[in-house]
Amino acid sequence: MTLYVAAMPADADAAARHGFPIAHMAYRLGASGLNRARVPQVRPGDLMVLDDRRRDAGVFGGGALSVAVCTDSILRELEARRFAGLLADFERPPCPDTDALLAELSKRIPVVYDVQTLVPCTECGAALEDKLRRSSARFGRRGCAAEIIRPADARRLADTIWLLERTGYSAAFTVYPEVSGLLGPLTDLLGT
Repeated sequence: MTLYVAAMPADADAAARHGFPIAHMAYRLGASGLNRARVPQVRPGDLMVLDDRRRDAGVFGGGALSVAVCTDSILRELEARRFAGLLADFERPPCPDTDALLAELSKRIPVVYDVQTLVPCTECGAALEDKLRRSSARFGRRGCAAEIIRPADARRLADTIWLLERTGYSAAFTVYPEVSGLLGPLTDLLGT
């Protein structure tokens, strides 16, 4: 199981010092297609995070861009930066075009996670284990990923990671700088 630390461009270098792969929160679908902030160094295993917070109705469908154009621009950026994959952080309601975009990217990229299917982890223990098993049955083992939200301390974060591994999850995401003080102790607990 891989723990990705999601970070904005200004925080990415600090987050990477702990050795975990970074999910770079620097990309957005917009009226002109794929927009990006200045992206710091991408390391092996890092992911591109693509959000749609500023996607207007004209981006797909009746707009100037098509799913094919967006797919191509995303694939070019993934290849140029050597990202290992993509996390689609689409917070707007799904539409046929974003579904088609994700379906097309999933065929052509080995690692694609959809934030809509991430299991939020705020508790631990038996309640979380039950939630994880239900979710993996619903979404299948291949796409199982979790979002670890505001862990109380490094021990609870490590316990959640071990539980995710035991239940067959392939990845988890947490946000920097929210966990900045926990990553050092976490590496000690995990022995990485």
